[in-house]
Amino acid sequence: MTLSEKYDAEITPINHLNVEKNIDYKKIKKPNLFMRLYRGFLRAIYWLFAPLVNLVGFGFRVKGRKNLRGIKKAISVSNHVSYADCMWNVQVWRNKSLYFTVAPHNNKKGAFGRFLRASGAVPIPSSLSQTRDFADCVDYFLSKNNIVHFYGEHGLWPRYKQSRPLKKGAFHYAVTNNVPIVMIVYLFGKKRVTAQILEPIYPNATLNKKEAVDDLQHRTQKAYDDAVIKFYHYDRETYAMNKVNEPVKKRKNK
Repeated sequence: MTLSEKYDAEITPINHLNVEKNIDYKKIKKPNLFMRLYRGFLRAIYWLFAPLVNLVGFGFRVKGRKNLRGIKKAISVSNHVSYADCMWNVQVWRNKSLYFTVAPHNNKKGAFGRFLRASGAVPIPSSLSQTRDFADCVDYFLSKNNIVHFYGEHGLWPRYKQSRPLKKGAFHYAVTNNVPIVMIVYLFGKKRVTAQILEPIYPNATLNKKEAVDDLQHRTQKAYDDAVIKFYHYDRETYAMNKVNEPVKKRKNK
């Protein structure tokens, strides 16, 4: 198993049942009246109760909130280390309208699917034919001064205390829309979870698109690595060599 395969391994169960293969991005972009009301209701519930649930359940605290000042629209990125980190993102962004990208298997049919989409879920397409529709959806939300969140790593690794490589997708959309990357690093202490909001990182307008994407990805990865090393007091010289030093076993999907 290569190092890349180790990082991409799924170590939590994935439920592929009751999945709607076709993703209707037009309805996600411009939902009907029922879905707009439903989304407004859920946003109010999250805004009121997420801080309490996060505090009681995780001793949750946010550091670096000053780095969100003046941010009207952005690509938000975080490490994916808990089933609850969606609720953590809600508290981090508070009154901002937040949409978050999810894996294709989360595009569920029925009431649960409507709940996820009303909560702000935007499924990533599983086919190339819908890539353009997904991009249009991301572009549309950013044009309306919203926050679009990407889990920059491939899958959920619960309570993982090191950094993983960030995928290019988030940086591509940040460059395309000329918006900053806001990296949120979730860090685990003995009794609490800390959300460390890093300084926004802006695309370099002097580079061509490919170079700008690579540059933005590199600068964000470095800031992410540095935050992890500082919080856990890792030795910088040996940190990279010790990450994922044993193969990660994949779990069977349902």
